Amino acid sequence: MDKEKKDITIKLAKTAGFCFGVKRAVNTVYEQIEKGDKLIYTYGPIIHNEEVVKDLEEKGVKVIESEEDIEKIEADATVVIRSHGTTEKICDLIKAKGANIVDATCPFVQKIHRIVSKESMEGRTIVIIGNEGHGISKDVSSVCSGSVYIPISKKTESLNASVAAAIFMWEQNK
Repeated sequence: MDKEKKDITIKLAKTAGFCFGVKRAVNTVYEQIEKGDKLIYTYGPIIHNEEVVKDLEEKGVKVIESEEDIEKIEADATVVIRSHGTTEKICDLIKAKGANIVDATCPFVQKIHRIVSKESMEGRTIVIIGNEGHGISKDVSSVCSGSVYIPISKKTESLNASVAAAIFMWEQNK
């Protein structure tokens, strides 16, 4: 059975690759390397891409992921905060060590933090649909002053890390 050969055209989707915030965070780490900063850390992997993380590690960048890790960093280190941000508590611990913080939090994530903070201060309940253990869910809930719910179900446990959270706010009947 002879099959006719056909030319194939492959087009790259416009949305392929890193999102704006992640690309910005990754570039920020490479900029710190180029500046000659010797002790560079990222709080959490800068991206969910093993090849990029490995490349950064080969260039001397270390990943820290806990309060215990922060205790071990040097005072003259630079810590880059990844695109989904972190809690104020973590930033305070890093500052207390005397390290320099470079905040690469995505501006869109910062906007979500501002909205959620304002809405919770006005008495609205915040519902985050996502993985309770994912950084975005933890970081968004950390800026809330009122009620926060992160429902856990089979569906939310199996969410891909790139779809970490959907946030809903409502005003409770008074």
